[in-house]
Amino acid sequence: MPETVMKVKASQPLLKEPRDASDQVVLDGVPLRVFGGEKVKTGAKDSVTEQVGDNLIHWVFVEATSGADLDQRKGFVDDTFLVPEAADVPVVVSFSPFPAQVDREDFATTCYLQAALNGTNPAYLYALAFVLSGDQWSETDVKTSDPPGAPAFGVYRFTKDAWQSLIATPEGEGILPDQIEFPDVQCIMAAIVAAKSADLLTATITDRGVSAVDLFLAHLCAGTKGFGSVAAAMVLQAAETDKTQSAATVFTAVYPDAAVRAAFFARNVSIFGPNGSATIQQVLANCLTKMGAGFDEVRRLAGEADSDVFGDGIPAKPTDPISVDEGAGGPGHVTSVLTGVSNGIDRTQFLDELKKPAIVKKLADMVKGEVGWSAPHDTKLVQLETAFNRAMARDQSLAHVLLSTSEDRGRGYYQGGSNGTYSRPVTAAEFEDFKKNFLPELVAGSNRSEALLHFIATGNASPPTSTQQYAKGTQGADLPTADPRHPESYFHEGPFRKPFKRLQGGESIPLTLGPSVSALAGLSDHGEPPEHMDGDTEGSGPVGGKFNVPAHTPMAPPSERQTITLSNGKKVTINTAIAAQFLGFFNDLIKFGAPVRGLGGFGVRGNPSEHPRGFAIDWAQHSRDVVDADVRQWIDSHCDLLRKLERRWGLSGGENWNDPDTGHFSIERIFGEEHLKASRQASAKD
Repeated sequence: MPETVMKVKASQPLLKEPRDASDQVVLDGVPLRVFGGEKVKTGAKDSVTEQVGDNLIHWVFVEATSGADLDQRKGFVDDTFLVPEAADVPVVVSFSPFPAQVDREDFATTCYLQAALNGTNPAYLYALAFVLSGDQWSETDVKTSDPPGAPAFGVYRFTKDAWQSLIATPEGEGILPDQIEFPDVQCIMAAIVAAKSADLLTATITDRGVSAVDLFLAHLCAGTKGFGSVAAAMVLQAAETDKTQSAATVFTAVYPDAAVRAAFFARNVSIFGPNGSATIQQVLANCLTKMGAGFDEVRRLAGEADSDVFGDGIPAKPTDPISVDEGAGGPGHVTSVLTGVSNGIDRTQFLDELKKPAIVKKLADMVKGEVGWSAPHDTKLVQLETAFNRAMARDQSLAHVLLSTSEDRGRGYYQGGSNGTYSRPVTAAEFEDFKKNFLPELVAGSNRSEALLHFIATGNASPPTSTQQYAKGTQGADLPTADPRHPESYFHEGPFRKPFKRLQGGESIPLTLGPSVSALAGLSDHGEPPEHMDGDTEGSGPVGGKFNVPAHTPMAPPSERQTITLSNGKKVTINTAIAAQFLGFFNDLIKFGAPVRGLGGFGVRGNPSEHPRGFAIDWAQHSRDVVDADVRQWIDSHCDLLRKLERRWGLSGGENWNDPDTGHFSIERIFGEEHLKASRQASAKD
């Protein structure tokens, strides 16, 4: 057959054989796939047509042309998921290989994403990497150049033994041994270590919050018990009892093997001294100095960045408590006591994770993205149950099982990309419905899947993945969704590492949620639209840079540019996709008497920015945080109004950032038609 290059319409698993019952192509235990928007070659093997029930499936052999695992990413896919090479298909970024070096600000964004996923602090993750490997970075890039025999590898300086130990944990599932060289993958593991060690250290540190110095000590010993938390606790205890004793004395219990202990001290001589000769007092002082330098670098980067990636999370001192997520008892948190149902599934192990607003919101978004909010109640509840059941069976966290392939290529379960599971977030009303009518029922022990399907559902899928599951004999059944033409299939799929725990009935189960729906889903007062609505396109970057492109990216082509004329006659050229949002925003400002002039949209930047896309506008701005005097006066005297208008039109204002950039406004989400209509209606009521 002639070789033809085509494009993948939506991410698909690769099959070894041209038949629905075929096994998937697997590498190191991870099923391989081709991703939406990826170009593939066809023609190396003959296509095959197969009758499956009442349907004909035309299997085509494809070969990846770029990205990771090129030699292995070959196999058969259903030709309905292939389109001509010239077709406009949204690209699922996860098919790209992990780079060996990344731009500093792109790496900061990775720290932000992994901190959000794991419940830790992005400023700490960036500072830690700088402390450990910053001497190898270039002026612009995060990189290392470790020879094969180096004692430790990558930006977070993991040893191969520690890396192997960490990726063997449930939290590290899907991370591969040879990915130790990639900064972004190391950041995933560093975030896991930080979050897990912090949780464990709270049992030891009861008189203060866990600090960056505590986490730094744990990271240095990451391959030891408790993600390094036990070793860190030993050092802190030694500082209480006798801070003049040597590190060599304390670390004999951490590394009993003399050769292993000597290698540890050799790798970290600047902290522990030659052969561990530094006193514990000196060790803590060295950690303090190093982390202080790391946070100074974070502040420097924050001052140059065109987004607020670190927010308010940079501690004043490395010994200050690391800010993460508000726990129970924070503003807006509400605890309700539920009664466990007889023979229900005991999900109390997840109560701490449910205190994190981002997890609760993501659960709701997952349900809507998979089956639609107008699906029957039972289907939505079963969909919710599958995530918790899978986490319990596989001994994983909710944060882990909720990953999409865009967030983590190896561990992601749900479809990523612009058309993926999380591309249709819940509205404020839907989220309120979720919190009131679904989550309490689930936490009380609901087991609707076993009642309806006669098995405990741990996974779900649509064709062709569902047909492959059925063909393999996996126990499964279908339930109706919001689309009556397309039911969803649910399966009792492994691995099953842990048994399902059962409730006796009558237990008191405290469910703490918060903050309120208005804070989480963006619902504003006085007729303002919710922050998220159906049809919106969400960015994945940090606050102020949700749609950032890399440094030095050329400006978008003329076909994507539109010049808008404001109600006061001023003009500015921006991206067509968001022109209506900026037009509405600045016209509202003019309505309230703001001195709107001197607007700049498109431009090339030497840092990740939305300006090259035309997704950002500077208002009367001369340099970072420097604007015309009357503009500054208006902004400072209309703070609440400005924030309301920014929310109304889906913008982030630089005046709100931790390192301010007054006068800069960037797109946080691209509004769909319904959202634009709601914002215009709110504007008309002013």
